[in-house]
Amino acid sequence: SPNGNINKQRLNKNPRRGKGKSKGNKQNNDDTNNDVDEEKKENDDNNNDDNGGWILKSKNIHRKTTIAHKLKMNDSLMSMLFGGEFYQVIRSKGNKRSKPSVSYTPFFSISLDINEYKTKRVSDALQNFFSKPEEIDYRKGKANKSYLISESPYYLILHLKRFIYCPEIGSYQKLNKFIQYDTKLTIAPHLLFDKTVMKAAGNLKKLKYELRSVIVHDGDFTTHGHYISYCRREDFYL
Repeated sequence: SPNGNINKQRLNKNPRRGKGKSKGNKQNNDDTNNDVDEEKKENDDNNNDDNGGWILKSKNIHRKTTIAHKLKMNDSLMSMLFGGEFYQVIRSKGNKRSKPSVSYTPFFSISLDINEYKTKRVSDALQNFFSKPEEIDYRKGKANKSYLISESPYYLILHLKRFIYCPEIGSYQKLNKFIQYDTKLTIAPHLLFDKTVMKAAGNLKKLKYELRSVIVHDGDFTTHGHYISYCRREDFYL
């Protein structure tokens, strides 16, 4: 339901009957209750249609978390080839009694922070993205937001954050740092969320990708430069 948790009301099929009640009255009561149930179901379906793409699960399958909501991606060639889905969890830092908020959000690319000194490979940046929660403002306080991949895209786009903001000069600078990457990328099972069993690394399967193309910014400044693309053709890149 778009209005949050709603306790289901059970309608009594048979109010307390006297000895003189006939079976016909029982049948009428059953028909009335069936009509009410069908009307309630129809109203719930209409509310879901008018909810702007957000669908709330009718059952709390996450138990210790709030009911999950899901933002659906419009069907298109772009979403079919590059669209993926995150399993996102927000945990409040100040209120320990507050239940985590769970949602499913679509993505077209993953932006990776490479500014940390120990980050020397794409796999390192990818591991940090999923293992280190992001601190955000949440409900008049602070919370940690973390991600797992619940639906993997056919083509995975990884964006390296080379343009960083420098408060000392009040502008952006390019981070000219060497980052190593291989032609093959393996994403570990603990970074994947299996919706069939509702837990991470549910099927213990790894996610494997093979490099198809690279886009590089050529230049020392953020305000100008050129973008060069290298695409794979058979066994070499152009």
